[in-house]
Amino acid sequence: MNYLRKFGILLIIPLVFACSKDEEGGAEADLAGAWTYESATVDLKINGVSFIDYYKDELEATEEEAAEAEEFFAEAFNFFEGLKITFKSDRTYTTNFDGVEDSGTWSLNSDASILTLDAGTAESSAMKVYTLTSSKFTFGMDEEEMEDMDSDGVDETLSIAIKVNMKK
Repeated sequence: MNYLRKFGILLIIPLVFACSKDEEGGAEADLAGAWTYESATVDLKINGVSFIDYYKDELEATEEEAAEAEEFFAEAFNFFEGLKITFKSDRTYTTNFDGVEDSGTWSLNSDASILTLDAGTAESSAMKVYTLTSSKFTFGMDEEEMEDMDSDGVDETLSIAIKVNMKK
């Protein structure tokens, strides 16, 4: 029985390594190429409550009014539509967004969960990587802003989570 067990392990080891990503190429190889905007989702919360529920409960809006307000804000925060970005294997990138081009360098952290773009300005952009395959790339960011949403003199926390889906 011990002999069969060892033989089984020897058969499985090549399969495990054949299915794993190449440490050298892996995520960086998947990222290299030209990507175009496909879709985006924007999740808005105010003080931890869904945008629609907040509008209905705190501002006494109807379901329809709250949905319209959420759609307005979601569209305002989805400024990625039309984005095209090319990542090169030399760790440079170029973007084209409504005819405006930009370029710089890019890097992935060790587990490919954070993509950093540096256009040579004072600040670089770090984004969460949710999905990265050779044909699909989903990135996003979470932001919080303080805003007096109900005009009571007290700021509420507006949380914005954006996920952008790109395709090759």
